[in-house]
Amino acid sequence: MTAKGDPGDPRPLVSVIVPVHNVRNFVVECLASITTQTHRNLQIVVVDDGSTDGSGETCDQLGASDPRIEVIHQANAGLSGARNTGLDRATGGYVTLVDGDDLIAPDFVATLLADCLAHDADLAVTGFVPFDHEHPRFRVEETVEVLRTPEELEQL
Repeated sequence: MTAKGDPGDPRPLVSVIVPVHNVRNFVVECLASITTQTHRNLQIVVVDDGSTDGSGETCDQLGASDPRIEVIHQANAGLSGARNTGLDRATGGYVTLVDGDDLIAPDFVATLLADCLAHDADLAVTGFVPFDHEHPRFRVEETVEVLRTPEELEQL
């Protein structure tokens, strides 16, 4: 089964690539933070990169309950290899990468997509904030910087 966005949804399809390798203790929360995004038109491509801790089976179970999730299993190829596999399967007009042990804010995709659309940008870059399970909250920085030249992109 290939995960597809809702063809009746007028909002752009965003492909979320999730490389997974031995993150069983985190992947359920990670995928929950993705499936509950305020921007719902998502293709979620999970790449199990040779996990040996049951992460792949957990992803299969989650994928069975949400048609937006596609799980791909491959021999370990490393983080870049898993991301490239996901990119090969991506069909969205926009793509974002979320590691299998990360959590994203509920409006993560919507915010980045809105910034891309507002500034006619091909790329939106964000930082990260370490998540504290004892004091769970997301800190969102409202800074938007538009880079217009290859030289400005090089400075990233």
